[in-house]
Amino acid sequence: MRKINRMIIIINIIMLISVVFCGCSYKSSDNIDTKINKNEKMIAFPSSSKYYTDPYYRNKVKWGFIDQTGKIIVKPQYDYASNSSDGLAVVVVNGKKGYINSNGNIVVKPQFEDALPFKDGVAKVFINGKIAYINKTGKLILEPGYDILGNVSDGMILICKNKKYGFADTNGNIVIKPKFSLASDFNDGLAAVGLKDKKKIYIDKKGNKVIDKGFIYTSDFSENLAVVKTKDTLGFIDTKGNLVAEPKVNVLNSFSSGLASINVHNKWGYIDTKGNISISPQYQFEGGFTENLAPVEVNNKWGFINKKGDMVVKPQFKFILSKLADGPILVQKDSFTDKEYVDKAGKRIFKPHLKYADAFSNGLGLVSTDGVNFEYINAKGKIVFKLE
Repeated sequence: MRKINRMIIIINIIMLISVVFCGCSYKSSDNIDTKINKNEKMIAFPSSSKYYTDPYYRNKVKWGFIDQTGKIIVKPQYDYASNSSDGLAVVVVNGKKGYINSNGNIVVKPQFEDALPFKDGVAKVFINGKIAYINKTGKLILEPGYDILGNVSDGMILICKNKKYGFADTNGNIVIKPKFSLASDFNDGLAAVGLKDKKKIYIDKKGNKVIDKGFIYTSDFSENLAVVKTKDTLGFIDTKGNLVAEPKVNVLNSFSSGLASINVHNKWGYIDTKGNISISPQYQFEGGFTENLAPVEVNNKWGFINKKGDMVVKPQFKFILSKLADGPILVQKDSFTDKEYVDKAGKRIFKPHLKYADAFSNGLGLVSTDGVNFEYINAKGKIVFKLE
């Protein structure tokens, strides 16, 4: 009996060691080609247009991938899939999520309750209801157990444990231990954090205090400038903490393309990095500059201005539905089913009055002119792939 008990104990120890050494790895078997091409853009597509037209048919559809030319690179075989990011795409098999490369090979086996796109070599996943981070080999770099795991920003990941905030790097190293009452993302090498007395300061990536001037409000840095507020001032500072300007405005937003939006008496305009008004407040609302253009609202219609304030595309759209950096701009006219794509000059690039249209992703947009037949188009408006 003693020999049997000893044998059971030995077996349990071996099993425990196996769990400890293998349980934190989520990669696929080593004999599969898991090479990752970050430049390869994969666009997920369903095997039938009925996915978009018949809710009862959705569970019967399988998903595959095409490239930017419309060539099928992975035949439909997954329960669901999403476009690639950072060289890998999320796929669903039997309700579990994992990742494949552009060769169609599984790099990280489907086993997560949820899995988000990769960015900077890492991705968020959910295990037993808890958030974690993995790298591209499937190895856990930040294990479940955190209250919050933020997005990657400036090479750092915001973490929160027991209501205290700190930061990890993309290798999973805890660079700044959780000790702050609040924290925001790193940008331009600095992050705003909250202290016990509710005062906010800026720290560097080693956790050193860099700017401490009694702020009660702080924004993330953008283009080496940040919006701050004290009891007496509202303005923006540089990365050394110098007050660059203190414009007399009601609202001051972050900088983009060298301009920051301001609100004066419920009208929106823009100032430059010296605090001078560059475009006078006159708009109902605005969307911030991207690639030297900004969407603005005039008389309940949206158009686009350049950095000089010239109206490049006259106000004519009810909504602007995509970011300027995504490619052709998705806009909506009067009704929900009256959509179209325009370029940065406002020129239509495909047919008007689209019944369905998605924002461009990985170089392609999904459209339907009749709500029944669906096809993918490129940035020139050319149809590259039709769904069956």
